[in-house]
Amino acid sequence: MEKNILFVALLSIIGLVSCKKDATTPTIIPTTTDQPVGAFTAQRSGSLVAQSGTPTKGTAQLGMDTKGTPFLKLGSDFKSDYHTGTVTLYMSKGAIYAASTVQLISAVGKDGEQYFKMGAAAGSDFTHLIVWCGSAKIPFGNAELK
Repeated sequence: MEKNILFVALLSIIGLVSCKKDATTPTIIPTTTDQPVGAFTAQRSGSLVAQSGTPTKGTAQLGMDTKGTPFLKLGSDFKSDYHTGTVTLYMSKGAIYAASTVQLISAVGKDGEQYFKMGAAAGSDFTHLIVWCGSAKIPFGNAELK
């Protein structure tokens, strides 16, 4: 019985801190191999607002390269807390994450400028970018893209 209680307590602690920075936890950094061809032209942009006590900030832009391929661009000022590899970028129909109103873009695991090739251009009904920690089920930030 004591082992079961200890096990449940341990799982609870892991769940609460799973998106927090831990010096002993290796950082998983997804690689972005798809870069825009030619010039990237922004069509909508916005600034990230931090949520849930995270340091999330920076600019985000939706646009296309010279071939008409849609991309999400995070600016060189982008920063977040994503050391478990579970922070994910979503396009959303509002500032609040709801599974029925989001479109998955990619996982993100490093600061700075990054491009994410999108399967299709985000329609005008997708108004926000949400930075989401799936393991803790909390938002790390959002940006309205106008």
